[in-house]
Amino acid sequence: MENDALKKSYDTAFNCVAELVEQSYQAWREIRSISLDEKYEKVDNIIFCGMGGSSLPAHIVLSMFNVKVPVQIYEDYRIPKYAGKNSLVVLSSYSGNTEEVLSCSEQAKESECLIFGITSGGKLGDFLTNSHFPLYIFDPKHNSSKLPRYGLGYGIFAFLGLLARLNLIKDFGENDLDFQLKEAIKYLGSKLSLINDSAEEAVNKCHGDVLVIFSSQNLKGNGRTFANQINETSKTLAFCAELPEANHNLIEGFRKSSLDISVVFLISPSYPPRIAERFNITKEIIDKNGYKNYEYKVSKGNLLQEMLETLLFSSLFSVKLSQYKKIDPLKIDTIDNIKKMLSLTK
Repeated sequence: MENDALKKSYDTAFNCVAELVEQSYQAWREIRSISLDEKYEKVDNIIFCGMGGSSLPAHIVLSMFNVKVPVQIYEDYRIPKYAGKNSLVVLSSYSGNTEEVLSCSEQAKESECLIFGITSGGKLGDFLTNSHFPLYIFDPKHNSSKLPRYGLGYGIFAFLGLLARLNLIKDFGENDLDFQLKEAIKYLGSKLSLINDSAEEAVNKCHGDVLVIFSSQNLKGNGRTFANQINETSKTLAFCAELPEANHNLIEGFRKSSLDISVVFLISPSYPPRIAERFNITKEIIDKNGYKNYEYKVSKGNLLQEMLETLLFSSLFSVKLSQYKKIDPLKIDTIDNIKKMLSLTK
C-alpha cells in the first residue's frame, strides 16, 4: 500500500500535468504584452541556452515550425564564437539559478548580443533586470511542484510567443497561432480521459528497464521530452530515436536480447507517407525480435494540438510508470546530489 508521502507526490504530479493547458495559455497571453525594441526584429541568428527541462521548449517548438533565421540550441556553459551584435541569445532557466545558463548570460553580454530571458526569477531574473534586458518572468501558479519538467507549458509558449512577436515563424503569424492554441485547448478538454486511458494501457504493456521512444518530424521535440520525463520522473533509462535517422544505425541494435527493453512509437497523422512507411517497417522489426511496444496515434489536428496531446500522453505515462514502479515522481536525488557536490568545488 502506498504511504501518504508517496501518494501526495503522485497527486501533485498528476495535478501539474492536468494544468498544462493553463500554463500554456498563461504564457502565451503574457508574453505578447512584453514590449521589445525594433532591433530585435532584425536578428541574423538565434542562440537558445537552456539545460534539462528548460531546453526542451526549444526542441519542441523547432520541431513544429520553421524559423526564418538559423536557430541553435546550446546546452553548455558557453555560447558559440560567432555570437555577436546581430545574434539574439534566449536565456532559459526555470529556476533562474542554472549555472550553465548564468555563464552564457555573461558571455552574451560581453559579446554585445541581443538578449531575452525566460525564467521564474532567481539570479537570472536579477541579472537581466539589472542589465536592462527584456525578459519574461512567469509566475508558475499552475505548477505546484515547481519542477521544470512539470511546467513545460510556460517555456514552450514563451519561446513560441517570442518568435511570433518577432515575425520569425514561417507561414504562421500571431493570429494563426492564437487560433491554433484556442482550437487545441477546446479539443483537449474533451480528450483528457482518453489520453489518460492510453497512458495507462501503454504503461501496462511497456514498463521495461529501458525504453526507446521513436518519433519524427513535428514530434521530434516530443520524443526527446518523453525520454527526459521517463529518466527524471520514472527513474528509468530512456532514449529518444528519430526516424528516418534511426533506420540508418540504431535499428541494427535491436537483435534478440535478454534485456528488458520496451518501445513506444509516437505516430502523427501529419507524417508524410514515406515516414509513415518507415514506422510500419520499424515496428515489424521490433515485433519480430520480441520487444514489447506500443503505438500512440495522435489525433489529427493542427500542430499545437498534436504537440499538446502528445505532451499530455508522455507526462501521464511517466507519472503512471513511476506509480507502477512505486517510485517518487518528484524527487531527483541523483541530480540534486550532483549539484551539491559541484557547489563544494566552487
